[in-house]
Amino acid sequence: MRKILIIISFFIITNCKSQQFVQGMLYNKTTKQPICYGTIFTYSSASITNSSGIFQIEIKENNNTDSIYIKCIGYCDTSYLMNDFLDKKGDTIFLTSKSYNISDITITAKKFRRTKLGNTKKKTNGCFHLKKASQMAMYIPNPSKETYVIQTIHFYVSDIGANKKQFRIKVLNSKKDSVYPNKNLLNEDIIIFGTFKNEWVIVDLSAHNIIIPDFGCFICVMPLQPSEEVLTIDYELNNKSKYFSSIGFNYNQKYVEKTWLSNVWGINKWAIYLDKKDVLEAAAMIYIETKKYD
Repeated sequence: MRKILIIISFFIITNCKSQQFVQGMLYNKTTKQPICYGTIFTYSSASITNSSGIFQIEIKENNNTDSIYIKCIGYCDTSYLMNDFLDKKGDTIFLTSKSYNISDITITAKKFRRTKLGNTKKKTNGCFHLKKASQMAMYIPNPSKETYVIQTIHFYVSDIGANKKQFRIKVLNSKKDSVYPNKNLLNEDIIIFGTFKNEWVIVDLSAHNIIIPDFGCFICVMPLQPSEEVLTIDYELNNKSKYFSSIGFNYNQKYVEKTWLSNVWGINKWAIYLDKKDVLEAAAMIYIETKKYD
């Protein structure tokens, strides 16, 4: 099978106080054409190459333990320790195309119906303001142990925060002995971006074939720090709190106790929203559409 290689070249262009920005280019070695929508990310920030194959990502200074990851659909993932990544400036990094072995498949027709699970109420009463490393999640139980296959994730985004917003999407299973977010069921990072303002965002996960476990799952939305090229004057000057984004909420009582958060209001671990004292009984506007098989 012919293998296609991608070259990434990069260099440091900015270094100010506690952060620096790394800019580079992602392109195809065989065709010599830029690769757009390649993903470069760390735990706290992410970047996606533009139509010219260029990316720019913030790197925290003196962060020797973090790693940086490079992903592109159809190619093997690669990652580097931060020090190694910065030391390689000017070198060439290759991504190799994936090879797939497909065995015989037996298809059996089964009846299914589409089902929505989570807070589907459309009216919004406000929003949760999210900063760096904040996470919001909706717990989706499965008490009857039905076979639900997740098709799409839906969450409501307000106009507060950066003009162009970036999110990491995770589907976490629950611990068996208690309802608590655990491991990510996705085998790759799902990062989306766009100019979302007071609208529902839809993420298609149908290709991942994720079945909701018997103990339920958590649909997690994590805003990522915007790269320098997507910051706006309004965001820089007027939004002093530096919120990356805001997830809508409403007063759907059924889902208030299923709303979880992490790194919000001084809570640095996963907790049920209502565990925070003196808060509104609000439910995150997050739900999923599934195929429920009989």
